[in-house]
Amino acid sequence: MNKTIPRFFIFAGLAVIAASTALVFFSSRDSGIGQLVAKGIAYEATHRSKPNGRVILLGSMHALTANDVLPPNYLTAIQAADEIIFELDPATKNSPDAAKTIARHTAYADGTSWRDHVEESTARQVDAFVAAEGVRLESLKQKRTFMVAQVLSKSRFAKAGFSSRFGVEAQLIGPARQTGKPIGGLETLESQLQVFSSMTEAEEEAVLLKTLGELGTTADFGLRIAQAWREGDIGRLTELTNESIADYPDLAARLFSDRNERIAEILAERAAGNRTLTVIVGSAHLCGKESIVELLRERGFVVKKNGTGLVATTAKSSPR
Repeated sequence: MNKTIPRFFIFAGLAVIAASTALVFFSSRDSGIGQLVAKGIAYEATHRSKPNGRVILLGSMHALTANDVLPPNYLTAIQAADEIIFELDPATKNSPDAAKTIARHTAYADGTSWRDHVEESTARQVDAFVAAEGVRLESLKQKRTFMVAQVLSKSRFAKAGFSSRFGVEAQLIGPARQTGKPIGGLETLESQLQVFSSMTEAEEEAVLLKTLGELGTTADFGLRIAQAWREGDIGRLTELTNESIADYPDLAARLFSDRNERIAEILAERAAGNRTLTVIVGSAHLCGKESIVELLRERGFVVKKNGTGLVATTAKSSPR
């Protein structure tokens, strides 16, 4: 059985999707294992011809547990910034049109249910999983099939106490606002949602079926990703990312490489003058040959893991 897509969906859990599915997860709870001070993934980039302009890249996990404590260098990077940039501007979710935009991309305009867009056998598999695991899908009645796949793919995370309420973005937004410095976003709500809503019905159902398949066979579903991030193991994160995108190149391009190109171009343009940009992006965007890290190197940047302006941490493996 192909097991790449569920891990793929865990990696590709955009901030907006993580937030919009949070209410259907199990209640988050303390895992009882004590606080975990993560090492995380951080890079510092400076351009060869503009060395006074600096970009600090912080790898995010959109969902963590109540026990997870951010690396000290993440907070150092927030304090060092002249501007703080998230994938999605935190103010976006409070905009008047946000709910309408989310509904337009995640629900069927004709009022039909995801059940009307999949085979009956697929719906039966979902029902069996939901009954066995206690996942709540009531609020997804009129949602797109990809939203059902998202919720199921994250159900094991939720059982282990993971929630977007404890994710990197959620932990950093308070300190970021306290600095009084400009806060912005790399992408719009519309563009993030289009990554998933542009899938065909066949792609959505295939993703749902593969999610169910891996959930039925992999006990530690998704948790290895979080552990690799905690350990600062970029090598392992890269390995998991490469596994996850191998068999769906078109969807992988929309989720990762296309977005990485746009983000790298934005950062290259804005990394000018005597300014530091601290940028928080999903950790998978910092992994592999088509990562933001490598794309900045191609654009003339010197990129160092845990650069001189950050509190040093030790990772198990390095990207180069």
